[in-house]
Amino acid sequence: DVADAMQRAGLVAAGYRYVIIESRWQTSKRDKEGRITADPQRFPQGIKYLADELRNRGMKLGLSSNASPLNVHGLAGSFENEAIDAATFADWGVDYIKYDYCCSPPVPIVARQRYGAMGRALAASERPPLFYICEWGELQPWNWGETVNAGSWRTTFDIRDKWKATKYSKRDNGIWDAAEMNLRYASYANRHRLVSDPDLLLVGSSTNGCTPEEYYTQLQMWALMRAPLVFVADPRSLSPKTLSLLTHPDLIAIDQDASFYNITEERRDDGVRIWTRRLTKGTAVLALNVGESPTVTSIDFRPGSTAIWDVKRAVYIAPQDLERIALPPHAARLFLFE
Repeated sequence: DVADAMQRAGLVAAGYRYVIIESRWQTSKRDKEGRITADPQRFPQGIKYLADELRNRGMKLGLSSNASPLNVHGLAGSFENEAIDAATFADWGVDYIKYDYCCSPPVPIVARQRYGAMGRALAASERPPLFYICEWGELQPWNWGETVNAGSWRTTFDIRDKWKATKYSKRDNGIWDAAEMNLRYASYANRHRLVSDPDLLLVGSSTNGCTPEEYYTQLQMWALMRAPLVFVADPRSLSPKTLSLLTHPDLIAIDQDASFYNITEERRDDGVRIWTRRLTKGTAVLALNVGESPTVTSIDFRPGSTAIWDVKRAVYIAPQDLERIALPPHAARLFLFE
């Protein structure tokens, strides 16, 4: 149902091709050959059937597993079963493995060993998937993620549907906290042409913890950081406005741009941050108000540019239009210098 809804909504055509299933797809016990097994009630026809159905729709399947014998829900993880699980995932046709670190020792060298075991097993399988490290940045995966064959890693705790935490922690991490944390470590991933992940897009979230302006700001920041665009909203019930944001062609193009240049940040006294990132062609500049009061700011015209595209208004603007950019609290405006 979710995959078909994504197709009908134009999400697949826009580039959203992965359906990623979190924990509870598996059981707590392995079969007599030691293979991890799918929940027979949730997936009566098995995971391979599901992967094939998605592939027939031009889509890909992602699963989660865990670097411990059992995950936080008491279901099977892959620790000490890396080789057989990697072979099973390949046989099923899984394209993406999110590897959690729940119930595992909080020691960097142990994490590197456990992720290394799975990374090597997946790379040696007949059908290597994208390997995604999800250990929340506590054990600094940006320092060793590339060495364990990861294509992406998390830099933050699980994101909450709010703009900012009272105090950043496992249980309190807002959109701005995640963005600020990810920006700090994204250069490590860019260095290896890999992907640094500040966690999920909350636009369309059923909890409505943020304003529409804040959700739009998140999408702009994630695009500029080249973060994975993975949303949590149910595609069967997306509003037209949410759908237009998720499929915004300029934001997707910036996010998926082949360049891996780092963002430079300018901090201003009034709470405005200016993020600048070179693209394959041109430069993207984001004016962001992280303060609690409205403000007016400006952006300098970039020498050598021949045109300025205002992403929000979807029009070309004159250089003098950059002299007064009105920004409500937590709002952002993105401009492309061509």
